[in-house]
Amino acid sequence: MFFVHRLHVSLRRVLTFLLTVLLIGISVTAFAQTTEPLRLENLLHQALTLNPEIAAAEQAVRSARSRIPQAGALSDPMLSFRIQNIGESQSVGEEEMSMAGLSISQIIPFPGKRSLSEAAALEESRQTEAMLEETRRRVLAELKRLYFELALVKRSEAIVDEIQKLLKTLTETAQARYSVGEGIQQDVLRAQTELIRLTDRRIRLDQEEKKVKAAINAVILRPPDASLGDPIPIRSPKPALPEDLFESAATAQSPMIRGSDRTVAAKERMLQMARRDRLPDFELSLGYFDRGRFESVYEAMVSLNLPLYYRSRQGARIRESEADLAGARESLKQTRQRIQLQVSDLYREITTSDRLRTLIEQGLLPQARLSFESAKAGYEVGKVDFLTLLSNLTALFEDEIGAEEMRFRYQKALAEMEELTGLDLIGSNN
Repeated sequence: MFFVHRLHVSLRRVLTFLLTVLLIGISVTAFAQTTEPLRLENLLHQALTLNPEIAAAEQAVRSARSRIPQAGALSDPMLSFRIQNIGESQSVGEEEMSMAGLSISQIIPFPGKRSLSEAAALEESRQTEAMLEETRRRVLAELKRLYFELALVKRSEAIVDEIQKLLKTLTETAQARYSVGEGIQQDVLRAQTELIRLTDRRIRLDQEEKKVKAAINAVILRPPDASLGDPIPIRSPKPALPEDLFESAATAQSPMIRGSDRTVAAKERMLQMARRDRLPDFELSLGYFDRGRFESVYEAMVSLNLPLYYRSRQGARIRESEADLAGARESLKQTRQRIQLQVSDLYREITTSDRLRTLIEQGLLPQARLSFESAKAGYEVGKVDFLTLLSNLTALFEDEIGAEEMRFRYQKALAEMEELTGLDLIGSNN
């Protein structure tokens, strides 16, 4: 019994040790996952393969392509069995008019109808392909925007942390000066108030970081709280193209315009089909009938439908197709105009945000840093009051944040311009 007890104790110790090692390994792995840099190109690749919206659009393309051969196929033939008796009893072979046999019939549309139907289905398939490309571009542009927003949040957090450290130092200095009678209590209270405001802003930024990361995880079909590393800053190059070349690229490559154009083409085919529907379709049938000891009977027949109700049926369909085509053409014009307007707005956003960022980084920020350092030095020797020092620190903070916000607006506008034009405007962070 003593040996069994010692064995149980040893097993428990071994299991405890293995569990501890396992937990440490999991913790190390999780730490490694969270500290691995978040690369934009990796996110884009995952979105193309995992995003459910893109996957649904790809399935829609497969479905549309499968409808093309269906549209041009003949309807199923009809097989009929027929028995004809004369009298109350079985009379095949006894009565000359009695017979039993099979017949098969096939409806054949008027020449050209099947090819038009197949052409319309082909245009609809191309429209679906354009919608797939539009979905891909939209999802990737949204993912880029979220990536840049996360970079903005992380950089803002770093700026807030840096300003908090400076403000804590100033608060300690103000308290020390107040304790020896060289300062006033109002300076200490004002510094503490600003610290509380910065803490509040830091908490809000932390919540915004979680929100943006959850949105990124949703795009790549991961749990909302799945760990993500920190984004690598991307310094996007300035677009070298003038505005009119952006507009021409959008007109030539926009999937929305291409999809609307394919819709017009499909409506044109449908109108041609409606007009050809005035022509009759044919039904061919062949039959064989056995008459027993009498000679067998063979049958061949051609039937066609008569468009007697043209005004209420075929004519109405033509008018419907004409209205659909006119609406599709107007929608194409509207899409072109909307794309041109969006390109123009984005181009102004790109140039304006870049100029403002340059102004802040090269003009305001250096001046703000010099003003703060000068005010800090003056405060330490009693030549500058605390309120002036605090104002200079606040201005420095706002300029730091403002530069990052302008960079975010610039990169966001580039991502949206990529979505419209198909151009590669954003640098890589490899």
